[in-house]
Amino acid sequence: VDAQVTVDGAVRQAGAIALKNLVVRRWDGCVREPELAEEEKAIVRANLLEGLIHAPPMVRTQLGLIVRSVAYSDFPHAWPGLLEGIAHNLTQGEARMYGALYAERMLVKKYEYKSRADREPLLAIVACTYPTLIQIFAALAEHEHPQAYEMQRLICKIFWSSMQCALPDELAKPWESPMLSQWLSLLVQLLEKPIPLALQPADEDSFRDNQPSKCKKWAAHILYRMLQRYGNPKYARDEPQKQLARYLLSNYAVRCLEAAMGTLTLKEQGTLCSPRVETLCFNFVAEALCHPSLYKTIRPQLETLLVRVIFPQLCITQSELALWSDDPTEYVRKELDVLEEFYSPKVAATNLLADLVRKRARDCMHPFLLFCTHTLNAAAVALPGGPASAVLPRDFATLAKKDGVLLALGELTAVLRKKMGDSDFGAQIEPIVRAHVAPELTSAVGFMRARACSVYSRLYRSLRFADEAHFVHSSGALVACLRDPELPVRVQAAMALQHLIVMEQARPLLRERVPELIELLFGLMSDIGHEEVVSALDALIEKFADEMEPYALRVVSTLVEAFGRMYAEGDDDEDAMLAAMSVMRTIATMLEAVSAQPDVFPPLQALLLPLVCKLIDSDASEFLEDTLEVLSYLTFCSPTISNEALGLLPIMVEAFSDWAVEFSNQMLVPIDNIITRAKDLFLASTDTKGTPYVALVLSMPAHVLGVKADGTVAAEGGARDRLMLPETECHGAVKLLQVLLHNCAGQIDAYLPSIVRMAVHGFRNAE
Repeated sequence: VDAQVTVDGAVRQAGAIALKNLVVRRWDGCVREPELAEEEKAIVRANLLEGLIHAPPMVRTQLGLIVRSVAYSDFPHAWPGLLEGIAHNLTQGEARMYGALYAERMLVKKYEYKSRADREPLLAIVACTYPTLIQIFAALAEHEHPQAYEMQRLICKIFWSSMQCALPDELAKPWESPMLSQWLSLLVQLLEKPIPLALQPADEDSFRDNQPSKCKKWAAHILYRMLQRYGNPKYARDEPQKQLARYLLSNYAVRCLEAAMGTLTLKEQGTLCSPRVETLCFNFVAEALCHPSLYKTIRPQLETLLVRVIFPQLCITQSELALWSDDPTEYVRKELDVLEEFYSPKVAATNLLADLVRKRARDCMHPFLLFCTHTLNAAAVALPGGPASAVLPRDFATLAKKDGVLLALGELTAVLRKKMGDSDFGAQIEPIVRAHVAPELTSAVGFMRARACSVYSRLYRSLRFADEAHFVHSSGALVACLRDPELPVRVQAAMALQHLIVMEQARPLLRERVPELIELLFGLMSDIGHEEVVSALDALIEKFADEMEPYALRVVSTLVEAFGRMYAEGDDDEDAMLAAMSVMRTIATMLEAVSAQPDVFPPLQALLLPLVCKLIDSDASEFLEDTLEVLSYLTFCSPTISNEALGLLPIMVEAFSDWAVEFSNQMLVPIDNIITRAKDLFLASTDTKGTPYVALVLSMPAHVLGVKADGTVAAEGGARDRLMLPETECHGAVKLLQVLLHNCAGQIDAYLPSIVRMAVHGFRNAE
């Protein structure tokens, strides 16, 4: 690891990793491995900073993690020289400066989420190094080489860790100390500074590794956080915080807003901009809308903001179209990924548009709707043959603009309905939808069919269709989209179907098509395992519950098969795991739908009990609640309790004792069903070790309350006390005492002393 020793780079990296693992395991010691001797620790502390300064990049990362681990344990009490060493090396030239910055970044992360009471050492770090950091940052701003930007990025991350949760005292009173003002000025300059021509990325995919763009991202991140966290007097908890908020609004917020608005206009001017930076700037403008003083800056630029900045972000791009064609599954995943809300400029622009219409309707709503109408009419003129005549790539520009308008209308439906009122909303929106959206359900272009499905998905939640012919036609076309050759279209159709199903207006239209819809959704589930598709099937089952009996066995059989496939993929695919959870909920919905038909349950038990047995396992704990709900239906609705269902009781008790104590309320229902409906079989049964089932059940409240078999109280207390669980999460286990006494009176007398002792102990220790 020592940079002064000549050794192969791969060996040096392996040594750094080994040292990091050793520090993680043995710095503070643990049960399995002894703590390092203080002499060994002293050697590490004495050489770690110097090693980090000289380390090549592949070793620096590992040494940085060691600095963080050691600092978490030893700074400042056992490593007071670290801060002094960092401060000294910050002034010793660029070669040593980078290592010092890297070490300080690791150090301040220790205090990033600490409470104010635990952040006192951070105040010393700020006082000792921040004036120097400001000088370094200003000097680096004069250079345009990648290393300068990399060091600026490190300084931004240091500053971020010190301010994102709470401002240090040195920064919290800018009217007394100029430090915060200096930071904000430098950050605004960084955001406004054009990327040097030699470092400009070739395309949007290159921004991930572009150093100037990464710096701008952190600058935008900090400025947005400053306004969001510290710039609103309404959220201030005391007078100093209110004073800080007023200071920021009066002195810096307008300049930051202008920098954000300027960044958002770069794309219109033909200059590429990082999507992450755009997202943060959109978020900044959205936050600024809350402040009348800042809205005065936005208002003269509303037309530019709505039409030239926000709207182009809503339109489908060539790169999105390429992803649609090359990898439709990935396109769907990206479209439905909730994390996109935090990183996608399209989502941020959409949210800003909704905020503008909601909060500044007088200035924004009618002008933007007028622009949308003009754009839709222009698209109709450009395609005289209608959507069915559209051809790519010839008509891409026209269709992209129409796609942006339809996206906007879909996202704004709830806001417009609230602003206009139900009657005006329906009267104004439905003719537009009938003329411009309904035809797109049969468009020759796939992404327009998908967008039309998306718009109807929104409308089904907020619009009562006055034109019955339009509703019948669009509903039929939507169902037809479930057979579409394009996967994204089928997924959007399934999502819209979810909301169509719950409309009373649609019930007569869909009733005769239930078998067809089930098959179409099963086909889509086999193509893509996504929870939105499963949720559509769940809604169909719930809405047409009285008609599910003929399909129950087929549906559950297919769902069990789909669950097995999704569960197997879940380790590598989070979407598949979420879809598997939805499948379990849908199985429970089907069991609820046929709960009044006991004759259906024996074959369902044969399908489901092996799955239930498999899922009562710590490796499948995320499914346990839904699994127990399924078991509750099987034990309550079946004509009799089968031996297989009874055999699950020891498995539940073992899981409860080992890892599932917080699921006692959910376990109560199936165990209660077993005891109530198969009392004699329950009383006569024992597990493989010969323990009676009664004793097994009694072990559950004993485990919660901390009462041993002989009636003595466990010194370590009950599971509720050890795990600090609220009583509401544990009453199920204790209620089993009542279940046993109620159902087995006169047949469990030998256990009565234990039951009484547990009850008395629980009563004495109840909150």
